[in-house]
Amino acid sequence: AAMAFYALGVKPLITELSSSVNPSACKQIWYADDSTAAGKLIEIKKWWDFLCVRGPQYGYQPKPSKTVLIVKEDCLQIAKQVFKGCGIQVTSRGERHLGAVLGTEEFRKSYVADKVAKWVRDVEQLADIGKDDPQAAYSAFTKALCHRWTFVQRTIPGISDLLTPLETAIRQSFLPAIIGRQVSDCERDLFTLPVRLGGLGISNPVESSEFEFQASEKITDNLRKLIINQQPTLDGYQTETVAEVTSDCLKDKEVRMLRKITEIVADPSGGRLKRSIT
Repeated sequence: AAMAFYALGVKPLITELSSSVNPSACKQIWYADDSTAAGKLIEIKKWWDFLCVRGPQYGYQPKPSKTVLIVKEDCLQIAKQVFKGCGIQVTSRGERHLGAVLGTEEFRKSYVADKVAKWVRDVEQLADIGKDDPQAAYSAFTKALCHRWTFVQRTIPGISDLLTPLETAIRQSFLPAIIGRQVSDCERDLFTLPVRLGGLGISNPVESSEFEFQASEKITDNLRKLIINQQPTLDGYQTETVAEVTSDCLKDKEVRMLRKITEIVADPSGGRLKRSIT
C-alpha cells in the first residue's frame, strides 16, 4: 500500500516534468523515489533543473551526490561541461540501476563478475551447512539464494558465460554437500528439473540465463512500449495479453523440461538413474 500511495503523491510532479521537456528528446521513468531520464543532453539538463526546483515543493529532494549521468565516450567532455556545477557524477562506463546495470559491455561484465564472486561464496558457505543439515541448506538455496541471480538473468543480456563459476560451485560444492557424493553429468541434468518431474529444482544458471532474459523481454514488452511512448496512464496496459504471454513462456519452459527428460533417458551413461525415471 505504501508504494501505491507514494506513486499517487509523486504523480503530479511526474506530469509537470513531462510538460517541461520535449518528450521526443527526453523520456523519464520512475520506480518509487528512483527517477531516471534518458535522451539529449540539453533536454536532460532542463529536466534535472526543473526537478531540483519543483521536486522539493512536492517533498521530493533530488540528491546530486547520488545521481549519475551515463553518456557515450565521445560525449563525455560535453556532458561534463553541460552539467558543470551540478554536483552530478558524469561517466562513460556505467552504473548500477535498480539491481541491474547500465553502461558499456566491459562495465556490465565487471558488475556481473563481482556479483558472481559473491554468489559463489554464498553457495560455498551454504554447502558447509549442507554437510550437517542438507534439508535446511536445500530449502535456503531453492527458496532464497537462487533468486538473487534469477533477477540479474532477467535484466542483463548475454551473461551466460560469466555464470560459469557459479555453476561450478553448485556442481562441485553444493550438490555433493547435500547428497553426500559427487554427481555425474546425467544427475546434474536431472537435478535441474522441478521436483514434480523427478528433479531437485536446482537449475544450471549458465543454461537458464538466456531463456530467463528472453521470457522477461516478452512479458514486459507491453509495459516497455508504454514507457517509451511516455504514456501518462496504464490504460494501454494489456493485462490479458501479458497473461497469455506469461502462460506461453511457462509452456515453453515445460517443453524444455520434458525434452531434457527424453535426453536423460536416451543417455547411455545414465545407468540406474535412467531406469529410475522411466
